[in-house]
Amino acid sequence: MRIEQLTFTRFIAAVAVVVFHFGRDVFPYQHPLLQPLVFSANVGVSYFFILSGFVMIIAYNKQPTIDYKQFYISRIARIFPAFLISVLLILIYLVVLGEVIDKNNFYLQILLLHTWIKKYCMTLNFPSWSLSVEILFYILFPFFFNYFYKTTKKETLFFFILLFWIISQLLFILIQHSEQIQLENKNYFQFFPLLHLNEFFAGNILGLYLISKSFSLKLSLLSLSVFLLLLLLLHSNIPSVYFHDGLLAPVFCLLIFLISSDSWFLSTLFKNKYLVILGEISYGIYIYQLPIYKLSSYLFVNILKFNQPIFQFYLNLVILIIFSFLSYKFIESPIVKYTKAFASNSFINK
Repeated sequence: MRIEQLTFTRFIAAVAVVVFHFGRDVFPYQHPLLQPLVFSANVGVSYFFILSGFVMIIAYNKQPTIDYKQFYISRIARIFPAFLISVLLILIYLVVLGEVIDKNNFYLQILLLHTWIKKYCMTLNFPSWSLSVEILFYILFPFFFNYFYKTTKKETLFFFILLFWIISQLLFILIQHSEQIQLENKNYFQFFPLLHLNEFFAGNILGLYLISKSFSLKLSLLSLSVFLLLLLLLHSNIPSVYFHDGLLAPVFCLLIFLISSDSWFLSTLFKNKYLVILGEISYGIYIYQLPIYKLSSYLFVNILKFNQPIFQFYLNLVILIIFSFLSYKFIESPIVKYTKAFASNSFINK
């Protein structure tokens, strides 16, 4: 089962994160009306985590159990090719600058273990911190799917996941308000993998409900309410840091549900094949953003002696989209197809 209209939302979330990192001072994002949204645009990563949990359920719900080996091979094939290319590109950039590369940092990054260590969490290709979190999700998902999601009542699962989400939010807020915890440690907890599990589980339970129940809601009115609530929260006086570890999960879950419905007013538009393609390359847009921006900015400023921030941002964004498309078409997609065929044959021939 595949919900095409959700794919394009990944592109929106990925570009939002790019704007958060590189476009906050660029027109029109520097406008006071947009700044609260732009400075909170890193919640796109939170949306990714929730959507990941949701999509996992939708993809595997018809299977009685998940084969661990087949699952892990397919996940590695999906994320590692583009990730390794991104690391290579950032290494090229560092070599050009003449910087010394920490070998321990490099090894941890390659193994996607760096997010567990504060010192290395936001280094080298720092957006990859989220991949380290995703690896945790992938390790746990087959176990929860096989032993809990297929055997436990949805109401019971909902209760425990809701409780886990509440505890996670309270713990994060307590950490942020604690006077005994240093600021650098507070900042690190925005990325600590265990505090993002609540988002993945929220996506799981949403997927389980979507495939098992029928909802009778006035979708147009509800969708408008969701967008208004999201805008209100992002324009509120709540510090944006609190949104980072899943506080917006209920809003994002409702949004994902609405977009998943064929009766949602934008569903047909989001199913457009060109928008779906943009969604397919969103992973590349996210993971290549730092090396592409670093290398292209170095080219413009240091070699071409051209320094026009607005023009550079949008040209870099175009380069990023084109590079991500080429990566998806000629590297990521072929590797995924080959790996799926290989894993399926190995599974059949057991």
